[in-house]
Amino acid sequence: MKKIVFAIMMAALMHTASWAQDVDVKETIKENLSQSVSDLEEAEAKLDKAMQQLEQANKSQKDVDKMKADAAKLKKSKQKKALKEAEAKEAPILTKKIAAYTMMEKAQKSIYDIYKADIEDKLVDVPDSKLDKVSELLEETENCWTRAEAAANSIPTDKKASPQSVAKAHEKYASYQTEAIDKQVENLTMILGIFDKPEPKAVEEDIPEVDEMPKTPAVQPDRIHYKVQIAADVTPLTLEFLQKKVYNTTEVINNEYTDGTYRYLVGRYDTYEEAKAAKIRMKVKGAFVVKYKNGKRQQDIKDDSDNY
Repeated sequence: MKKIVFAIMMAALMHTASWAQDVDVKETIKENLSQSVSDLEEAEAKLDKAMQQLEQANKSQKDVDKMKADAAKLKKSKQKKALKEAEAKEAPILTKKIAAYTMMEKAQKSIYDIYKADIEDKLVDVPDSKLDKVSELLEETENCWTRAEAAANSIPTDKKASPQSVAKAHEKYASYQTEAIDKQVENLTMILGIFDKPEPKAVEEDIPEVDEMPKTPAVQPDRIHYKVQIAADVTPLTLEFLQKKVYNTTEVINNEYTDGTYRYLVGRYDTYEEAKAAKIRMKVKGAFVVKYKNGKRQQDIKDDSDNY
């Protein structure tokens, strides 16, 4: 139960300190949002409501914990009855917690999708000096979200499952979601340059005007890279399943969700030749190379001659 309380505290911090170091950061992200601001605010409002419900349930849980502690001090003849009374009082509290977590998870899924689309829209304009860090954060975000989906699949659905185990599973799912959104906010903060130091102003000098031809602005080259897709399914696959049944590796397995399908990919290669060589080494049946342009999936490159 202490873990659940800790998770609630962490989630509360997420909605205040970890999302943004001050209100200006969050507002700056909103002002530059390429997606619907009203959709984001609606999801945030639902998240606030869920957090309030969790806080109320947590306060009630403290009374139950005290009842259990007091019951443990009683003689065995009275202890059983006291514990039953505590459990009876705890049952509706756990129900409220599960409902609040469910609301929180839906709200965070909406926020994650909005930020994900916004980051994809901004990738084209990311300067080379920030591209490596932005790409690294993108992969970390995908990994967090993959863990979140795996945690969601582990939430007990059996009616015989204890409310405590269900609440704990929801706690894990929500915490991974929070971690992924924190990474997104960190990425947007970097992309927007919210904490960048301003460039020093150049000293203006009177320079005589010289007639010259206008310069053509330099065209930014497209950023191309490749990954290897090893699996896909309409339902999320756990990391354990992928490593045992598909590809036994310690490499990071990234997850993408598009068009109702979960796709699982490995690696990040500068050339097609490197990606194809990696695919051959993997010996995963049905694997193929995927081309990305400016951070967006562009083309599946399937070679039917490769059979494993």
